[in-house]
Amino acid sequence: MTIRQDQYVSINDCTLPTQVLAILADVVSENTSVKEHEILEGSGLRPRDLRLSTSMVQYHQVLTIVDNALKLCPIAGLGFEVAKRENPATWGLLGFAMMSSNNLQGALSVAKRFLATGPALIDMEFKSEPGKCTFQANTFYAANHLLPFLMEELAMSITTVFSIMLNRPFRFKEVKLSYNRPTYGHLYEQYLGCPVTFSSNVNQLSFDSNFLDYPLTVSDPVSAGLAERLCADAIKNQLQKGGICSDIKRILSREAGVYPTMELVAQELKMSPRTLRRQLSELETSFQAIYNEVRMIAAIKYLKNTQLPLEDISALVGFNDYNNFRKAFKRWTHNPPSYYRK
Repeated sequence: MTIRQDQYVSINDCTLPTQVLAILADVVSENTSVKEHEILEGSGLRPRDLRLSTSMVQYHQVLTIVDNALKLCPIAGLGFEVAKRENPATWGLLGFAMMSSNNLQGALSVAKRFLATGPALIDMEFKSEPGKCTFQANTFYAANHLLPFLMEELAMSITTVFSIMLNRPFRFKEVKLSYNRPTYGHLYEQYLGCPVTFSSNVNQLSFDSNFLDYPLTVSDPVSAGLAERLCADAIKNQLQKGGICSDIKRILSREAGVYPTMELVAQELKMSPRTLRRQLSELETSFQAIYNEVRMIAAIKYLKNTQLPLEDISALVGFNDYNNFRKAFKRWTHNPPSYYRK
């Protein structure tokens, strides 16, 4: 398995470290009488698993734990409370690689390639344009009721960790969020120190591009090279351990416009279709759900990154009729294809 230098790897395709989940468990325990085993219910993890350096989890387990925490500890701004305790070391190998970079631009280049080596709770893309840089969260996998926590943790962790790396306050210029303003909405302005727009059509964090040239306080070119090699090796290992869902996604995504049937995928995985169906059911998903997810992500990439006609994109993601594609796409994303093309 070869990972290109510019290849983006989704956190949903890898096993992930547990540092942030351990902090989440601490915050819940300190603010309630809840025990750690209750927070981990349904995830298949034991309390000690959160504290082991060798522990790795799949993304569906991360979401299960976050969901449990929100039900058991309904304090305002739980995501902020978790992220305030983070630092570059909390981000593990990714934090080390980013800290070793020459400036913030270099650190973000590392993060773009090796996000999954850190304890990320949500996928995101990084874009730069004159005067402004943007993190855009990809919410394909997370249920809507989890988004406030996930975006709070993301925004506050970046603010906290970047301020440490730069040895100066880091602040966003603007934050846009897709969900309605919560009752504790004032905490967003208090913690992030910038205008926050709710009920937007994106989950987006923007900051002034001047930050890109700021040097990092402990940069080291030798350590940077070593850290990036370690991150590349870690990504390979994490992809290999990502589980059956990741295997299916890789098979379905292997060739543009070609989607093997469940029978062919099962054959490649050296199991019967019945066994494959049962294993997916145990993970509370199905082949059809994964198939739709792969096509949705492919369609969004075609819409955003190419000028292909919508009918051609429809065919590339397995639809013979554009109208059927449009209906399915709106069901998947709650927006028509033209929304992403704009």
